[in-house]
Amino acid sequence: MSRFLGCGCPQRPLYEVEPCVWAGRSNGWEAVPELTDEFRANSLDLRKWFPYSPFSFGTKPGLFVPSNVSVSDQKAWLTPKREMLPDDAPGGYEGWTTGALVSQYKQLYGYFECSFKASDTALASRFMLVGKRKKKRMSVDVFSYSAHEENKELVFMDALFATKDEDGKAVEAKHPLKKIILDMPDHPVTVGIDWTPDHLKTYVDGHVIRNLENKYWHSPMQIGFFLETIPDRFGVPNENQLKRRAAMEIYYVRTWQRTSSVRQERISSLDGEL
Repeated sequence: MSRFLGCGCPQRPLYEVEPCVWAGRSNGWEAVPELTDEFRANSLDLRKWFPYSPFSFGTKPGLFVPSNVSVSDQKAWLTPKREMLPDDAPGGYEGWTTGALVSQYKQLYGYFECSFKASDTALASRFMLVGKRKKKRMSVDVFSYSAHEENKELVFMDALFATKDEDGKAVEAKHPLKKIILDMPDHPVTVGIDWTPDHLKTYVDGHVIRNLENKYWHSPMQIGFFLETIPDRFGVPNENQLKRRAAMEIYYVRTWQRTSSVRQERISSLDGEL
C-alpha cells in the first residue's frame, strides 16, 4: 500500500503562507482569521469554537461532552471516554462520551484545510462542513475515517444534504459512499476542500479524491470536527483499541476566501437545532 504524496504546504503561521499551490491558488485570495487556528494557545479559543455541536448530541451511544475537547502541545484533542453517563443524559446515550469541535463562524464558499491524526480505534474521526437553511440541516462529509479492524486502510466519505430548493420543494441528496486507501492513522493527513458556486473539490495530501458539482450547497456553513460512535458501520472500540492512541489530534485549521467572496458571519449556539 502506498501513502499519498505530501502536499508540501509549509508548516508556518497562516499569515506567512499562501494557499497550497497544488490546489490552484495564488493571487486573489485572503486569509479568514475567524476560521483559522494553529492551536498554539494553552486552551481552546472560545471566541472561535464551540466545544460541542450546536446541531447534535452525537451519534448514539456516544454523547458529545465539552470536557472531552482540549488544547495542548499545539494541537486540539477530541478524546473519547468509556464512562457512565448522568441520569439526565439524553435517551439512548450510554457508556461512551466523545467530542465535537464546531466553529462559531460560518462561511459561504472558500478553501478550508486541516491537518490531523485520526483516532486509532473504531470511532469515526470526521472533518465536515455543517449548517442549516430554513431550519433544514445540510452538511458535507469532507473526510471520515475509522480504524475498524476490517476497514483499517479505508477512508469513508458521504456528501449529505437536506434542504428546500429555490421553488420551496423539499429535496434530499446523498452522493455515493466513496472509499480510498490511505496509510492511517499512524501519520497526520492534510485535507482540503475548495467550495465554489460550481463545485466542491476535496484534496487529500495533494490529490483530488472527489469533485462534486455544486447543485445544492449555497448557504453559509461552519467547520466541524467530530469523534463519533457509529456502531452500525464500525462497531464500538474494544478495550485493546482504547489502549492505543484513541484521541483525534487536530494540528491546524486554515481558511481562505476569494477576495470577492461574501464575508463570514458569527453564529450563536442558539442557532443550532438541539
